[in-house]
Amino acid sequence: MITSITLLLDDIELDAPDPYLDITGTLVEAKGKGTGGWVRKTAPKTDNSWRRILLPSYTIEAIREAIEHLKTSGSRIRWGCCSRRE
Repeated sequence: MITSITLLLDDIELDAPDPYLDITGTLVEAKGKGTGGWVRKTAPKTDNSWRRILLPSYTIEAIREAIEHLKTSGSRIRWGCCSRRE
């Protein structure tokens, strides 16, 4: 099983006094007949995986550009995809 982190727009707070992102889930490859693809689990892989990461200004700028691209194009960003929690 391959795992990775996955972010939602709700995980990112760019307007806080100290902008940050929270790691709140993981992306897991679903294997098996008829189940191929990726599924977001609503918790990180381990308890130690919960993180709040403070963002430097160049990262904030890149995230803002990516979000704007998503809003204007409605398409996935080349390094992933953004969505809000349902």
